[in-house]
Amino acid sequence: LPATSSNNAGNISPASHESRSSGKKSGYQTFIESLSNPRAKDLLRLTKEFVEGFRRATESRWNQDAGLPDNASDITWDGDTMPGQDNPAAKQFQAFLRRAEAHMRGHALWASCNEDDFVSAAEGLEKFVATKIVKYAFQPTKRDRQLDERLARKIQLLSFLRPSQLEVSRARASNFERWQQAGTELERINQFRSPRDKVVCILNCCRRITNLLRDEAVHASEPGAPQVGADEFVPALIYVVLKTNPAHLLSNIEYIAAYRNPARLRGEPGYFFTQLTMAVSFIQGLNASLVNVPEREFDDGIAACRAGLASDPTFSFGWEGRSASPTHGAISDRGPSQLPDAAQLDEPRVLSEPFAMGRTATAPPGSSPETVGDGQNDDSETADASILNGAAQ
Repeated sequence: LPATSSNNAGNISPASHESRSSGKKSGYQTFIESLSNPRAKDLLRLTKEFVEGFRRATESRWNQDAGLPDNASDITWDGDTMPGQDNPAAKQFQAFLRRAEAHMRGHALWASCNEDDFVSAAEGLEKFVATKIVKYAFQPTKRDRQLDERLARKIQLLSFLRPSQLEVSRARASNFERWQQAGTELERINQFRSPRDKVVCILNCCRRITNLLRDEAVHASEPGAPQVGADEFVPALIYVVLKTNPAHLLSNIEYIAAYRNPARLRGEPGYFFTQLTMAVSFIQGLNASLVNVPEREFDDGIAACRAGLASDPTFSFGWEGRSASPTHGAISDRGPSQLPDAAQLDEPRVLSEPFAMGRTATAPPGSSPETVGDGQNDDSETADASILNGAAQ
């Protein structure tokens, strides 16, 4: 299991809280300012050509989209193959980024950067281009939307499950608010358009779960140093996914796997992303034999959920499961995917909670964890909205 360290290849480590309190610009803001420099005209031209070509190619694929056949099975993933990696559009995107980064290496604006600053600029490039193609890359086909709807419906039908039936022993009435906070972090995934920012939402969710489990172990006065192993964390993540039911979850996972630079989807963020894909795969195949529920009781629970949903599309048994009264309005509207406008987008702030998977959860005073992003909220995506329009034709 991974541990946070200063040389973790999957992370970038600006001090997010120091940057926010000192008013420093985020890495993305700095990149956008460099891209506005007249000397970046050639990179802008290459980017504009790529975006136009990507749009044409994707729209051509849309015209061939027949959706899923009625008897199509759900997508499932094994531990060796990530979803979306065979996506031809994503391969085109990754190839462009490799060429563009090579171009930046020799460019006067970035040639003298140290490695950390160059990686930050490369992250800015990925985000800039991703926000231009997301309309064509995220949930682009009828098939994608159908698979999202199938998963969301199955999760709705499983809301009767109680924590104990999922082997989650540390969920109780007094800490449901903390579980809900973890779920809220995961739900935020739909507020952001770049794959990197979506990964931050997953990271924040999983850090909240890890720290909740660790704190509960301390509260229970268990002997030894508090540790959280995968055998405890994974059921907890499954529980959060089931009780949160984030919209467009499969599409988000495929988008991240396809469009996030694989060299930067490592370490703690990559580990947690892999755990999320496996949690979703488990849920897709979940039946009575995989949980602590007799088959008759499992079937009765699904029937109760189906009956509730027939009269109220927001029906749910909530975080406690069928032992509690059903709740309403807990499941968000699952209509067509609506991407937020650029003006509404911020960068998610990375939570400064120590990663404590399978080891002692301690961190030196004043230290900050490795992060996948700047942890800055800014208006840079508004500022970059018109940059391509000024690029050379």
